[in-house]
Amino acid sequence: GGDGGDDAGPSSTAPGQPSTDTGDEPARTDADDPDDAAPGDDATDAGSTGGADDTGDATDGDATDADNADNTDDTVAAGDRGTGGTVATALEALADTEGNRRWSVVIDYDAAASLVAVDRPVGADDATARPFFEAIGDRTRLLVPTALGPFGPEVFRVEAWRAEVGYALVDSRWDAYGGRPPEQVQVSRIDLSVEDVVAAVRADPVWSADLVEEEVDGLTYFAWGDPMLPVIERVSPPRPLGRGGLLHVGSDGLAVRAIDPATMDAALATVAGTATPLGADGRFRAVADALDDRGVYSAVLTDQPVLTVPLPGPASPDEVREAFEAAAPDGAPRTLPWQVLGMGQTLDPSGAPLEVVVFAPFDGIDATAAVEAFTRVIEEGTSAVTGGPFAEQFSVVETSAEDGVAVIVLAAERPGIVLQAFQVGDSLLAIG
Repeated sequence: GGDGGDDAGPSSTAPGQPSTDTGDEPARTDADDPDDAAPGDDATDAGSTGGADDTGDATDGDATDADNADNTDDTVAAGDRGTGGTVATALEALADTEGNRRWSVVIDYDAAASLVAVDRPVGADDATARPFFEAIGDRTRLLVPTALGPFGPEVFRVEAWRAEVGYALVDSRWDAYGGRPPEQVQVSRIDLSVEDVVAAVRADPVWSADLVEEEVDGLTYFAWGDPMLPVIERVSPPRPLGRGGLLHVGSDGLAVRAIDPATMDAALATVAGTATPLGADGRFRAVADALDDRGVYSAVLTDQPVLTVPLPGPASPDEVREAFEAAAPDGAPRTLPWQVLGMGQTLDPSGAPLEVVVFAPFDGIDATAAVEAFTRVIEEGTSAVTGGPFAEQFSVVETSAEDGVAVIVLAAERPGIVLQAFQVGDSLLAIG
């Protein structure tokens, strides 16, 4: 949504990422209000950067490589990956780039609608779309992409969206956002015909005079003048910064938006099958599959850990290992180093929020040991932000070690709380 890139999604933030007005300087979102964050234009990534490459057991970092056969970063051939659920499907449409690895968000509107027993009104007008978004937002606190928060007017003004870009968020089964501005991309699976979308784009009285068509790997996309140049007098619901942006809509209903031409080229090369998708990474795919198996309606995936003692700039695996090993050996519970983290939200049968945490530990770390270590953090650990025990915020519902990943499902006092803990660098998911 939005202008693409720093307007890719009509929002100024992305779930779990620091909220900011400009996209240049991160500012922490209120940890007590996950509604402050939504995917979109001015997203930045959270926490300290770095990889991890260590061994460790549940308490002191000395685990063995017991059931870690799948815990590698080897590329998985497309024919071996299968179709998967929504999160896995979205990763097949996102390019395997550094930006997308650092931060990818998937929002499944149909899953959210199903959980709260409402129908997504494809093609609805403004008056009909508003109750839909309010219904799913009220029950799931789904971080609906808007510039003004989950109930801002941009997401409700679906008629304005269709007039300019041919479709609205209510027409999307799911949205995926990858990267940070200005290299951010949005991929959506929409339920409108490509003919109707193209006709609307060409008929748009505001932007159509600037419309040109470009091609990448046999796929055509639209561009409006300088895609990254803000035009203040043209600010609108789908273009909150007035940037023309770039748009591709395929016959399969896959829509791609960006503002940066290089980002669009990489995205379309992935869609065309000439570039490697993020879903080809074995760790990302295993995390995505585990999230899908738990029926999440939103998910964030990242390979950038938060470190207990932040390092200056991006951290190498060796630096992360050293930071982990240097952590005070006081016996306090701590999360073992992971290479890919997934944080998802769903509801239990009673409608209560569940947080799904999935991570792929580094080679040499047994997924079972990782589960046990994280469970101990929940049961015995203390928040570095609030000073209170994590056991007051969460209770463990399910744990498993499967396909080389650790899976922990938590009952939580509100949706999105794990994401917020990660965002503010709390000790819950910090390494070391």
